[in-house]
Amino acid sequence: MLDKNIFEYLLESLDMKGGIFCGGFGFPDEEDVEQENPESKIASILVNEGKRVVTVTFADGDVRMSKCSEKDEFDVKVGAALCILYHMFGSSTKASKVIEQKAKFVTKKKKEEPKVKVTKGKLKVNENK
Repeated sequence: MLDKNIFEYLLESLDMKGGIFCGGFGFPDEEDVEQENPESKIASILVNEGKRVVTVTFADGDVRMSKCSEKDEFDVKVGAALCILYHMFGSSTKASKVIEQKAKFVTKKKKEEPKVKVTKGKLKVNENK
């Protein structure tokens, strides 16, 4: 699953009954495994490059729109992925809240260099532990 981009992952997630985005965790139950093509859930994707808007119409009649701000680079895949995300969670507000609650940021601590002190021709190294 790591080699897939977010757009492909979100498309596949539309069919996960009882899966990650439908209140459960992990994979769908065995009786729900017969899945239709995730692409059939999307009726159309309209792109207005001039206005920097992506509008996705879903097979159930739901319509979701994402608009790129002027300071960001316009990307159709990101816009479509956001529309799919909003559709799965029911609103952009709910999707944002879930992301804020669940997001964990991992930062790599920079290894500190040992401090070196030279006094009257003697070299002293203090190791930071």
